[in-house]
Amino acid sequence: MLDIILTVLVELILQPIGGFIRWVVFRKKSLKEYVKDDWEGNLAAFLLTVALVAVVVVLITL
Repeated sequence: MLDIILTVLVELILQPIGGFIRWVVFRKKSLKEYVKDDWEGNLAAFLLTVALVAVVVVLITL
């Protein structure tokens, strides 16, 4: 059951967001190619962006 939930979360929610982030940063391929690209890269881009935003928010609120 957890495997199904994780698969849906990664493939339907996080992968398009990560593909969009990679498309905005690099712009060497089309958005569709980045979204269809490897899910690990898209997930890493999403998680790195979330971590960067969290660090910036912590530094601003100190």
